[in-house]
Amino acid sequence: MKNLTLESYFYNEIQRELSINWTASDCLEGVFKEEKITLKYEREVLIDDAIIHFIFASVVIPCYAIIHKNYNISIYSNLHSPIHENVFKEICLYHNIKNVTYKSNVTNDRPAMIPVSDKVGLFYGGGKDSLVSAAIQGEIFGEEKINLLRLVWDEDINNLEKKSKIINESLEFMSDKGFSSAKVISDFHFKVINRSVGKIPGLALYSAFMAPIFVKENYRLLSFGYDSTEFHNSVSKNRAIPFRNSRPNIISHLSNAIFMSTGLAINFKNFNYSMTPYVAFKLLSCRYNNYYSNLYMCERLAGKWCLKCRKCITYAFACLANKQPCDFNLKYFFEKSKYVNDLALETVGNSVNNLNGLHIDKFSHPKHFCATVELVNDIDLDYAKKELLDLQYPRAYYNFIVIALRYRHLKYEDHSSFWLAAYEQESQHLNNDPNNEIKNSLLNILKESNIKIIENKKITGLNRDVEVYYDYN
Repeated sequence: MKNLTLESYFYNEIQRELSINWTASDCLEGVFKEEKITLKYEREVLIDDAIIHFIFASVVIPCYAIIHKNYNISIYSNLHSPIHENVFKEICLYHNIKNVTYKSNVTNDRPAMIPVSDKVGLFYGGGKDSLVSAAIQGEIFGEEKINLLRLVWDEDINNLEKKSKIINESLEFMSDKGFSSAKVISDFHFKVINRSVGKIPGLALYSAFMAPIFVKENYRLLSFGYDSTEFHNSVSKNRAIPFRNSRPNIISHLSNAIFMSTGLAINFKNFNYSMTPYVAFKLLSCRYNNYYSNLYMCERLAGKWCLKCRKCITYAFACLANKQPCDFNLKYFFEKSKYVNDLALETVGNSVNNLNGLHIDKFSHPKHFCATVELVNDIDLDYAKKELLDLQYPRAYYNFIVIALRYRHLKYEDHSSFWLAAYEQESQHLNNDPNNEIKNSLLNILKESNIKIIENKKITGLNRDVEVYYDYN
């Protein structure tokens, strides 16, 4: 028998620290280093058996089920109240796991429905997507109604305190704008055996660990920010659907599980589902310019920017394209960064050798290629020359122009537009904007920001030089 048993939990109200303990059959190894996770909350939360079952089912069970997909695993709970069987079924549908079984005498009864408040929770990371989502929601709903929910995690538990301090800087900025925030410090990524296991829960990790907050405060909406380019079709029959567990038709299972667990009829909304990275940067630069300096895209412990990754070069392109002040010295970056110099050399090498492939890994995230090209196309070369040409940094402009000229003949105009069909698909699946109030406000924001709105039901893009499509029929 392969058994996974939720044994107990303990919540220290003074420290606001929650620990969840379980046991697993010996054959179910290679998942966690220790059969226990700990969460520390900043504010008063609601903890009961239903919440713990929701966390355990959303996070722990799928890790075992997916790693040991060839085993049939029986789930047990030693808590006073059993898991609601329909909650278990909804979570299994969300994660697409079929090798676990759980029997309960609780099937049809539901907790009393909780009246929702006017509060909105946003899973906030601080990058372009969650930052522009916060700014949009602040304008539509009012900043005082938005609570930024920030998960603090690291694969090295010794880094949590330092990372928490870095995150505080971003949250303090948002607090000055009128937003409230709540951090949850988790050792989950330290307890899993490797990074691959840590990725398994996906969005459910955030909804599970934040549940004690949003159920306590009766939020009406949970929002998050994954941009539109993540959601293309599978590139082959043997590959999984990208971002499956963050797609609108799948997220509805999470909403159902929360309602069946707690009685809270909460909706999810991805404000970035219809926005490419280009659109996010454009809104931050032209409409929400006072937020631009609070971009935290590169989460390195050494500082706000590492100057040696794709996020840093994307940010540099965005600053040049939108003529925004950059957090770091652009001349130094394009001159001295080994990352930039390697990219420039590879770009020259590809041109000399007549290589047909457009995508170079250091240039952009594969899914963001088309949007990044549009950013580069928006850069005024005279402005870039003024910003980068300097006797002290003689190669800065040269490196930039070598990289930029490789792509400026390309056009992917759909990726510099707002995808209305994507918005409508998400709204229809999740019923999160029944009267189109959010839609109408958002369209006004986009029009006033001179961002093109397209109604295409099918959009194409590139991922590592393979054509992909986005289907909203």
